[in-house]
Amino acid sequence: MFQYLVLLWLPNLSIGQLVQSQAVPDGKCSNAATYIIEKAFGVSSIQGIAVKLLGKVQDECTANKCPEVNVASNCKSQSLDDINCEMKDIFSTSLKLGTDDICNAGCDDWPCKAGCNGIDTAICKTSDWVLCKAGCLGISSCVHKCEHAIVDPCVHELIDKCSQKCEVAFGNCKTECDKKLTMQISGDFERLQRVITSANVSSLDLNCSGNGITSALSFGGNVALQVHNAALSIKVHTSDAGISTTNTVDLDTIALTVSAPISGIFDCHVLFHDKDNLTMTVGQAVVSSLNLDVDLKLDKTLDTIAAVVCAGLPFCKDAIKSKIAKIIKDEIVKQVPPQVASHLQPVLQKLASELRCPKLPDAKADASADLIV
Repeated sequence: MFQYLVLLWLPNLSIGQLVQSQAVPDGKCSNAATYIIEKAFGVSSIQGIAVKLLGKVQDECTANKCPEVNVASNCKSQSLDDINCEMKDIFSTSLKLGTDDICNAGCDDWPCKAGCNGIDTAICKTSDWVLCKAGCLGISSCVHKCEHAIVDPCVHELIDKCSQKCEVAFGNCKTECDKKLTMQISGDFERLQRVITSANVSSLDLNCSGNGITSALSFGGNVALQVHNAALSIKVHTSDAGISTTNTVDLDTIALTVSAPISGIFDCHVLFHDKDNLTMTVGQAVVSSLNLDVDLKLDKTLDTIAAVVCAGLPFCKDAIKSKIAKIIKDEIVKQVPPQVASHLQPVLQKLASELRCPKLPDAKADASADLIV
């Protein structure tokens, strides 16, 4: 039976060639065992297996039967193609709306300190000073020494305390002024859609060892997906001078490339059907390219948000509105890629877990057997 199946499937390979395995220098995983695996999956390359797996899951998602995944402790049972999961403060920053001159001018303590020099110092001429002065018998130098020893320290203390109060009061004034002229901006991750249904496998590079027949086939490498029509929703919060706003940024057409290292073991024994061990682990995903603004709507959306924010601030001019729009965009461009990557890692791992050992068709079956899940 074994020879019959081998001759049926691999007429150009001997049994000796069948159990040979080697890692090809160009990084590809190619040998007789992988040839059997490809035929069992009905494809002509290792990458074809990934394409077929992705296609199967895409069909399930299109039919509203998308596999589910846990992307965070508070976001469980999320569709692979629709991650609706609130993640607070994916970015948080501040924006100074005015210059230091505004607060420096409005909270200058110099007039207050100048007024301290005119403070009433009569209380410093105490009974001690009177007795000291009386003992001087009108000698001016002696009277001066009495004032220097008794009155002057008291006067300086009064002026210093007054000045310190001025510094504290107007220091608090400047702090409050700075707060009112500084806008706090933060963003929350809301939803990520259509990553799976708009993806295609752009590359799959593997090295392998073992032959997958008399010993397990171990493999490792990297997989990359190109996504051309994903959607992302972010909530942007702003707070300034007691006025708070929340606005949604909907990015409806996102293009990105995501890659991740993979490793696993193929020990299915498709010829004998006595083992079913196909495991794959996906490492940390990396978004290598990300176009958040394919349809060129982001700038217009942010300009609208900036106008809404400025509506309640009488000092908010066009230059400030431009600053608000720019800093929100800068934070989105900087922080969204790693956030998307962290959400995609469990998605890719779930995709990998959908992979099952193929079943070798019998002699009457078509050699292009479908993926068995």
